[in-house]
Amino acid sequence: MPTMRPPTADPSFPTVDGGTPDVLEDPREWLEEVMAEDALEWVKGRNAAALSELGDPKATQDYSRILSILDSKEKIPYVGRVLNGLYYNFWQDENHVRGIWRRTTLAEYRKTSPVWETVLDLDALGKEEGESWVWKGSVVLDEGPEVRTDRVMLKLSRGGADAAEVTDRHSNLGPNLQIR
Repeated sequence: MPTMRPPTADPSFPTVDGGTPDVLEDPREWLEEVMAEDALEWVKGRNAAALSELGDPKATQDYSRILSILDSKEKIPYVGRVLNGLYYNFWQDENHVRGIWRRTTLAEYRKTSPVWETVLDLDALGKEEGESWVWKGSVVLDEGPEVRTDRVMLKLSRGGADAAEVTDRHSNLGPNLQIR
């Protein structure tokens, strides 16, 4: 089995400071502020370098073909969660650019055009809060067999950042749904 070694002399990787294994120095830590002007300029520069080296993928037939598949109106709604007899789906289209988290019954889901109930509209939430929320998923609160299972924690990120905020502010998925 090959031995994994850290990269040497590459300033773009975190390094161990002074031989102390519990102290890391990361020269790219400033990139964690993903909306900071200097971070955005750095990313633009890296993107330009990649395009220069690899070419613009938008000019290829593959890009056009894949984009037409992704933008197709003939999508099958993927059920990402079944909870208390309801089928949940995260959906994006031209009307829901950031997306909606919605649910339906199995009987409705089996129909050609199912009726969905919107649980959370990320576009509306972003407009209300002045934030560019991106869906990262949901986690059911499972606290044992005697505890209700209609509560979830939602994972949202600001602007698509790697870091997600986990919140329960929109999590009452019971029959009397209330989005606060």
